Amino acid sequence: TLRGKVKDILYEKKPVELKDIFQMDNAKRKVVLIEGAPGSGKSTLAWHVCQTWESGKLFQNFQTVIYVQLRDPTIQSAQSIEDLVPAKSRDQAKQVMAEFE
Repeated sequence: TLRGKVKDILYEKKPVELKDIFQMDNAKRKVVLIEGAPGSGKSTLAWHVCQTWESGKLFQNFQTVIYVQLRDPTIQSAQSIEDLVPAKSRDQAKQVMAEFE
C-alpha cells in the first residue's frame, strides 16, 4: 500500500540543476513547479532564469522569455496570455503574440 499525501504520491519531487530545469523527458511537455514558503527565493529564482537567458548563458533554445510576477494585481486580473505580455498597446501585444504562432 502507498502511504502519504496524495500530492506526494502522484507527483515525484526531486531537486534539479538549473541547466536541466527545462529539459524534456522523452519529448513530452514538462511542467516545472517551483514551490516554497514566502521569502524562500521563488521570485529570485525566476528572475535569475530570465537574466541567465538574456545573457546567453543558458536556455538559448527559447526565443522569448517573459517574467510574470503572480502577486502583481494586473497579472491576477489577466484574461488572456496577451494580457501578460509587456506592451504599450493591445495591438503591440497581439503583434508579439503572433511571433509565437
